[in-house]
Amino acid sequence: MKNTGYIPSTYDGRDWEFDSSSKNRSREVLLHNPRPVINQGRQVLCCTSAAITGAMEALDAKQGDFCHLSVLFHYYNARGGSYRMKGIELRDALKAAVKPGVCRLKLHDKAMTRKGARKKPSRAAVANAKKQAIVAFDARTFTYGYWRIKNSVRLRKCKEALRDGAPIVAGFWMTSDYEKIRKGLADTLQLAQPEPSGHAHAVALLGFSEKRKAFQVRDSFGERLGDKGYWWLPFEVLESDLFNELWVIDKISYD
Repeated sequence: MKNTGYIPSTYDGRDWEFDSSSKNRSREVLLHNPRPVINQGRQVLCCTSAAITGAMEALDAKQGDFCHLSVLFHYYNARGGSYRMKGIELRDALKAAVKPGVCRLKLHDKAMTRKGARKKPSRAAVANAKKQAIVAFDARTFTYGYWRIKNSVRLRKCKEALRDGAPIVAGFWMTSDYEKIRKGLADTLQLAQPEPSGHAHAVALLGFSEKRKAFQVRDSFGERLGDKGYWWLPFEVLESDLFNELWVIDKISYD
């Protein structure tokens, strides 16, 4: 079990905490991302970028439009153009989706390899990225575009966010049970073997089902993983120590 590109974010008391005044009490929410799940492979440590762009695409599709985003454009900028493949904190990755944003895939469509990840984006890609971004702060409504979920209320707040139509990006410690999912041997993460591996991973939460008592997770290891790249995260596992942090993305700006 190896590092996939996520580093737990350091504590920062300035993080904006998510809250919702919605009266929606839906028992099942499944946000849709029309794009097939990418396979980041073992060379490129871009799970944070895949989780964030996957969440942005789902939010875009919910608003009635859709465009494929370049995971590798985001990963290049989130790591500061570094030649080295390295992990990224989720907070830093979110900031990179605010500025410079994320260009459309057709403008930076590189192979998912170290060579592809090191390709510097073109001027056209950089210019286009400004058109697809997470909003940091909306001065018109005095609201933020991404928020951190407080650990003590994570289950309730994750449901509230998804009921509002807002996807979530999450970071967690991988276990041997997660390896079964990654190898296509299971589609639900169990808490029977909760020992953390010392390596962490980031994913997007795009839905939940009260009947299953689980969240629907979009991963980044291709469609052979779980159910076409998706798997189920039981409520009890989300509330365990395996999960480090959760962020809601609820406002994007697409020109």
